[in-house]
Formats: sequence, C-alpha cells, structure tokens
Amino acid sequence: MLAARNAAHFGAPAASPATWEYAGGADAALGQLEAQLDLWLAGVARLGDEGLRVPVGAEEPFPDAPMADLVLHIHRELIHHLSEVCLLRDLYRHQAHAPTSGGIR
Repeated sequence: MLAARNAAHFGAPAASPATWEYAGGADAALGQLEAQLDLWLAGVARLGDEGLRVPVGAEEPFPDAPMADLVLHIHRELIHHLSEVCLLRDLYRHQAHAPTSGGIR
C-alpha cells in the first residue's frame, strides 16, 4: 500500500489496509491515488544518490535492502496495478456501448 510506504519512509500520516478510508467512487479514488503518488514521488526525489543506497530499515520485509530496491519494486507495482485499472476502465467504457444481447464483441 503506497500510503503505508509514504508513512514509513517519508513522514506521511500512518496508514494501513485496516485503517485506510477507502474511496466510495472513481473520482475520490483517483484523488487518493494522485495525493499518495505526489507524496511518493516527492519523497523519492529528495533521496538523491546517497538516500537510494541507505537500507530501507525495519519497516520493510528485507530491512537491509537499499532504498533503490524498494523504489524499483513500488514503481513496478504501480505500473502493474495501474495498467489493470486502465484496462478495467476501458472495458467498462466499451461495455456501456455494447449490445445487451448476443455474444462477446
């Protein structure tokens, strides 16, 4: 969860899957995503070369791994999951215009 990583590494408010206030709609969810992504990218930008070499610490499953490994992992996860979101949004948009009977187009 990006908000939990922001809290652990960049001073954002504490967040966890159990305490997160999940959005009730797409617009609110996109707002949450943009806010957390802005915090993440600003935090990563402040790290610099030296900060990317520092171990991630006890907040992470592999505490001795360099921060660069976590940044790479989070960016891969963002690409992966946000690609899925784009696909679902695209499918939903096309479903609204699909015929109500018949096979899959």
